[in-house]
Amino acid sequence: MIEPRDILRILDDMAGRNASTDLMADVYDRLSQGITDLPADIQKKAMELIAGQKRLEQAIFDKDVREYVLSITGSINAKEVMSFFDARGEQKHRIYEIMQGMETEGLITRTGNRHGTYRLVDRNPHIMDLDAVDEKVANIYLPMLLHTMVELYPRNIILISGEKDAGKTCFALNVAYANRDTYPVRYFNSEMGSMELRRRLVKFPSSFRMAEWKKITWMEQAKQFEDHIDPNGLNIIDFLEVGAEAYTVTEDIRRVFDKLDRGLLLIVMQKRSYKEFAVGGEGTLEKARLAVNLEHNGGDNIARITVAKNWKGDERPRGKVCRYKIVQGGDLRMDGAWYDPDKGEASPAKKGFTKKSAKVYNLGGVDPDFVHEE
Repeated sequence: MIEPRDILRILDDMAGRNASTDLMADVYDRLSQGITDLPADIQKKAMELIAGQKRLEQAIFDKDVREYVLSITGSINAKEVMSFFDARGEQKHRIYEIMQGMETEGLITRTGNRHGTYRLVDRNPHIMDLDAVDEKVANIYLPMLLHTMVELYPRNIILISGEKDAGKTCFALNVAYANRDTYPVRYFNSEMGSMELRRRLVKFPSSFRMAEWKKITWMEQAKQFEDHIDPNGLNIIDFLEVGAEAYTVTEDIRRVFDKLDRGLLLIVMQKRSYKEFAVGGEGTLEKARLAVNLEHNGGDNIARITVAKNWKGDERPRGKVCRYKIVQGGDLRMDGAWYDPDKGEASPAKKGFTKKSAKVYNLGGVDPDFVHEE
């Protein structure tokens, strides 16, 4: 027959081996059933051993939850934490308490529209030193002479939003090809496999040589672009998909932006024909220094500048539109000059271009109005 002191010895041994509270309680119940009139001091010490194990388990659980939350990128919801730990009963409530405590400590902060959704607080801000400014305007070519209308700087974002079949990928490919010798270009492709991509490139005019296309780093990637961004190169995301919760796209763009050092980022997004902004709403423009909509209008392709933060000269480009066409499957060309319909301007004829503006057009092609590479 087991002695009362043996119960304490067994429980103490179990606690030393980090046995679970439930197991210790079960062992205690089984052992104590065979003893009548178990002394009160033995019962008290047994409960202290079991309770001490419970506190240890909670401390371990709390530590694991905190470390997991601190390891996240982007946002995370309390229910996602519960799912990760397979939390049940009191553990679910404890996770809410832990995350609320971390919010009080200033480690995380609420974000988004879902209850219990948090993001990490940035505790390492980048302090700007105005005396150390040595950044130059980015040397980048953009189709339709856009680079002659705005100044772009390191860490700038360009947003191209387009309707279906409006030439979004064509625009992005033209940018990649034209800047292949100026920047290390990293092209994130979410729609085409290697064979389809090659067939797409072969359709371009012969002046776009396959050997030159191979200077570009092609990546088949549909999400988590921030893990592969070249911080000092030209990064092109074609295209940024929007999930069921469209508002999160702003956070997606922010995560990629945070990875840039002196590089540039061009993002391609879908746009509904009846909407002013890309899928994801006005928030998609938050970080863009230049944003252009590619639209269909009465049988024409129309480019519309919706954001132009640092324009060249005295005339503001925002609101200007330009017709364009795609020749031989890939050569994107202006079909007239930029004009502002809100000011009553009419689309000028193509002959209105001057040689001065032609000098900055450096993309391969066969357009007789411009100087080309080939």
